[in-house]
Amino acid sequence: MKFKYFLALFPIMFFSQKTTVIKFYEPIKDNTKTFRTLSVIDNREDKELGTITYKKETYRFEFPDNDAKKSIDGWFVSSNKTPSGNNDMVVFLEDFRVFSEDVQDVTLPKAEVKISSFVLKDGNYYYLDRINKVVNISPNVNKTPFGLSYTLSNLLHEFIKTSYKTKPSELKIAGDQLANYADIIASELPAFKDSQIKDGVYPDYKSFFDNTPSEGYELVKNSKGEVVRAKKGDERIPAYKMFAYAENGKIYHHALSGFLELMKDDKGFYVFTNYVTLFPVQADSTYGMFGLIGGIAGAIDANAKNKKLKKEEKYNIYIDPLTGDYILRK
Repeated sequence: MKFKYFLALFPIMFFSQKTTVIKFYEPIKDNTKTFRTLSVIDNREDKELGTITYKKETYRFEFPDNDAKKSIDGWFVSSNKTPSGNNDMVVFLEDFRVFSEDVQDVTLPKAEVKISSFVLKDGNYYYLDRINKVVNISPNVNKTPFGLSYTLSNLLHEFIKTSYKTKPSELKIAGDQLANYADIIASELPAFKDSQIKDGVYPDYKSFFDNTPSEGYELVKNSKGEVVRAKKGDERIPAYKMFAYAENGKIYHHALSGFLELMKDDKGFYVFTNYVTLFPVQADSTYGMFGLIGGIAGAIDANAKNKKLKKEEKYNIYIDPLTGDYILRK
């Protein structure tokens, strides 16, 4: 009887799962006229995109052809009817999966994306660009399955369009070493090769990993000893525009909550902190609907949440040397 009951429920359970397709809304035309082909190497162990839960329903995500390579390859072909370039692009797909995460008592749809682009020439690969991060739904987009799908479609579109315009690395990576490209590239960066990071101001991640601080700048501190800017004559770099600064052999990385010490181990450069320290809770904009009092209440509520959440477990959060993004994986 129990078995018959399960069989009766099985079709309902199966069909209750909804499908969300990551549609490609915008063409990826190569206006630089650099590339004649684009081909995906799908290096994921699990080819499924995964599922999320939204309003107690399960949504399964997939590409238009339910195949990453076929879908993205076809996207390029349909967008470039008569390609005039002489180069071949390879998109190396390492991770692309959706998941649900509970954040401040709300379940949000997110995605883990790790994807890189290369120029393929004479059997060797030359690095162009990469995404390696947890993707949140874009601001001003509804936090729904469609919102995540739309965000991921835009992410892929911008990634490929940016890759067209990016100058390839001169470092040659053999085909049988492609899976190790990140370690190969990182090992050649001065921040890893040099014995120490030079004292000075680093306005972005590229200058930091190249170990080339901005010349002639000196740090300006407030009465508490906190760095507020760097100056060189009449030129200024405010603290919020710094990626990091190094002083007396110590490195400090700028996050939204202020400067954090940046340390290094055999895995790379990291800050010992947690998610909320890097991304503080913002006051809900809906409080603005209720005027000044509501806005103050929202700010107090956000501040209280930040104080509470900052006490949560801290761990090493590494910085991707190829993108400057945080690698938010424990």
